[in-house]
Amino acid sequence: MGATGYHPGMKLSCLPVSLFQAIVIDRQMPLADYLRFAREIGLDGTECSLGFVKPIGEFAPADLRRICDDVGIAVSMVTCHPDFTHPDPAVRRAQVDDMRRNLDTCVTLGAPLARVLSGQRHPGVSDDEGIAWAVAALSELALDADARGVRLAVENHTKSFFWQYFDFAQRGEVFTRIVSGLAGTSVGVNFDSANPIVAGEDPLELFELVVDRIAILHVADTDEYGVFKFCRIGRGHAPIREIFRRARARGFDGWVSIEEASRSGLDAFREAVAFTREAWDSAT
Repeated sequence: MGATGYHPGMKLSCLPVSLFQAIVIDRQMPLADYLRFAREIGLDGTECSLGFVKPIGEFAPADLRRICDDVGIAVSMVTCHPDFTHPDPAVRRAQVDDMRRNLDTCVTLGAPLARVLSGQRHPGVSDDEGIAWAVAALSELALDADARGVRLAVENHTKSFFWQYFDFAQRGEVFTRIVSGLAGTSVGVNFDSANPIVAGEDPLELFELVVDRIAILHVADTDEYGVFKFCRIGRGHAPIREIFRRARARGFDGWVSIEEASRSGLDAFREAVAFTREAWDSAT
């Protein structure tokens, strides 16, 4: 299943965080309605949250694949949230096993990427412990992903919709240590334009440290430093245009995915698509 061909210069996807409550929790918006809306506003693909598929969501992966094919939209990435920094080794092992099943979901959906995280910042877990656990789990899973033709993409994250604590690797110092520990594996980076700002850091500094490993770009925005709150894309402090300029200068040609988390209505998605395409086209 390939991109729909809206824009041959850039493959644009979306993670509809603003709609998770309606799609996943309340089930007021049928997933097929979101997918048709995504196609209507010019998206080439969608990310598949684990909330869309069983056991959390209502669809078996094969059924969701048929819906996407009928709508004419690709699945760019399965967006997973493993917790490899849990202090209980049995829980960590179960998370690895769960991720193997998620990789099978990627194959069924035709998704080339699986978003992964290091885990939550559980109280009492040191940086050295968490980094070692995350690197070990991700290195092991990279081999399974390679065998399936899927690439893991670890994100500089903030806080999963499904989590109690913030991301263990929210700070750039920790994230880059994990990325360095994965040298020699196929694990790439899902670089998010806004998450470093939530951590009070400079996205461009982090970008330069991981640019050679970037597998997908997440476009998100926030208008407050150090606050876990996102705004409409293009209206905040995220240096999206400069990230695009630097990515294009390095020859990046992978998926670009809008993480729409402003919770300000469907118009925010339309606005984000228009801004992102214009910003990409002008980033020369």
